[in-house]
Amino acid sequence: NFVEAPVLFDTALAQKSIDNIKGFLQNQGYFNAQVDYEVKVKNENKAIVNYTVNTGNSLLINDVTFEVPDPIIKNIIISSNKQNKLQKDAVYSHFLVAEERMRLVNMLKNWGYYNFNNNNISFELDTTNVYIDVKDELTGATKTKKAVNIKIDIHDNKSKNAFKVFTIDKVMVYPDYNDSIVTCAPQVLMTEDINNINFYYLQQYINANIIDQKILLRPGSTYTQKDYTQTIRLLNDLEIFQYVRVVVLPQNDNPDNDLLNCIITLYPNKKYDFSANIDI
Repeated sequence: NFVEAPVLFDTALAQKSIDNIKGFLQNQGYFNAQVDYEVKVKNENKAIVNYTVNTGNSLLINDVTFEVPDPIIKNIIISSNKQNKLQKDAVYSHFLVAEERMRLVNMLKNWGYYNFNNNNISFELDTTNVYIDVKDELTGATKTKKAVNIKIDIHDNKSKNAFKVFTIDKVMVYPDYNDSIVTCAPQVLMTEDINNINFYYLQQYINANIIDQKILLRPGSTYTQKDYTQTIRLLNDLEIFQYVRVVVLPQNDNPDNDLLNCIITLYPNKKYDFSANIDI
């Protein structure tokens, strides 16, 4: 058994606890929450700290609008508005804002916008004279509650490539990747081309067609985050690799192009003897 040492009362820690509680409540949409504490001395060696919390009223979401300069992206976003995490009359919270930001980023990446990220989205909140009439379900009475209008601004980045759809160009696979491949000369590696996917080996211990069937990022196809994630999952499901790594990078020869290279490195499980040929 372990016995914890008694905690010494510290006003600084009590104030930090107040700040933490306030921060949590503000994230939940209670921007006017009030928190205080009272210390009651029980005896000369013991004190009790009581925290009083008054959440105040939460904010309801009123209007949600989008500012999108690109018409194609705007149409994608508007058409998915039923999945918007920020719905009218819902209780506002910073957590919902974070979820909506994540939803937008994942959705646009699945439309091929490889460079689109969190920094391309900003939220503007306006609570000035914004109210909503809400009907009480129990009494039937109508109450006026404070609300917020939200403007979601979708903007390009400095490189002007967040609004660009990217296509997969080359897919390169290293089925028996290890440290020796990094240092060996390229001509030492065996090569094989299957359905326009390039395979590079030190030892060809597995049927490359099996790997090819699990790769959803295909040359000539539009990049999607879903295909990226599914490729990793499908390769891991083979249970013959210790580690699967998929790296997607823009081609560096021309910063204005819209092509990506995909490099897949597979680290074999030690239990497989390279002298055997695995044909699943």
